[in-house]
Amino acid sequence: MAGAANPFFEPGCQIPACHSFLKEKDAQLIVAERGGNLVACLPLLTHSSHIGPLRRQVAYSRRFGTPIGLGSPLLVGPQLTDAVNGLLDALKHWSKQGGPGILMLDWLDDDEEGVGRTLRDACAERHIPLRERRTWERPVVRRSAKGLSLEGNLSTKVRSELRRRQRRLEEKLGAPLRLLDRSDTGAVDEFLRLEASGWKGREGSAFANRPDAEQWFRGLCDNFASLGKLHMLSLEVDGRSVAMQCFLRSGTSAFSLRVGHDAELNAFGPGVLLHVAAIEYLDTLDIDLVDSCADPGNPYWANLYPDRRRMANLVLATGSPVDRLAVKSFPIVSQGQRILRHFRKAETRDFESREWDPPTERDEA
Repeated sequence: MAGAANPFFEPGCQIPACHSFLKEKDAQLIVAERGGNLVACLPLLTHSSHIGPLRRQVAYSRRFGTPIGLGSPLLVGPQLTDAVNGLLDALKHWSKQGGPGILMLDWLDDDEEGVGRTLRDACAERHIPLRERRTWERPVVRRSAKGLSLEGNLSTKVRSELRRRQRRLEEKLGAPLRLLDRSDTGAVDEFLRLEASGWKGREGSAFANRPDAEQWFRGLCDNFASLGKLHMLSLEVDGRSVAMQCFLRSGTSAFSLRVGHDAELNAFGPGVLLHVAAIEYLDTLDIDLVDSCADPGNPYWANLYPDRRRMANLVLATGSPVDRLAVKSFPIVSQGQRILRHFRKAETRDFESREWDPPTERDEA
């Protein structure tokens, strides 16, 4: 039984990522066992970096050129503490064999019972230097007594505006909207076309703009679809897709990978109409958490998703005394860097509820 859900580190995502992106990078897979049983797994990339005043070999958990929405290691078993300690043992053994002695773990689940909190406790007990680089809250939808829903987080004004936009869109296209859960090859083709038709295509960040990213995305979709864990949700009118959202499922959690919508219909806000319909659909499945996988400080998702998940970027030392010193000195150097950044750019603020008008074009992460 998986103790921590993370589809981005499952083989279905990592294998096509290695084929598509790792032509010149050093990829490692750290596996921990207890009594012959697998308890933890963490894919890493190594790179030489400055940690504090020292330049050291560092292992990174989130370095692919893809939307890796969660950096928490895969842990197996009912006790996260045992799995985390097994992972730390494997990392220490790796450093003794010549591997990096410093680990950068980004985008960790840092909720009360999350991997980040468990890792902090284990490092403190074992006197392993660990420093916090950043924390923030990410928008999610958690199942409550009322199920999964976005309606309670939207004002009466916004809900009324969304209904008006839906009526206008249906009038324009001459048929009612419906949501389909697709996993066929044609759905992947259609998603890539929709995503490239909008601002991501113009800015060059759409999957279709990069052959390696498109190859990775197609392989990922094929793998998750074969396991019944891909939800390619398509909001359609009479066979025409107006917006699509790709979700990956792991355990009872669903993770939003990407959204694409028909740029010709921007005025109707098809992306936000899809989000509302998607959550209503996921409510009918065995899903307790929907994670936006949004970047820190993204106001769109913050106003749309009602709940929050604490996230953290951590750095820790499992290697030599020099590695330990580098990590221990990290807060001093980082504070100086933060002071300099303060004068250039405001720090990311906490997500706050406020009056919000549904966007028209840039309405996805």
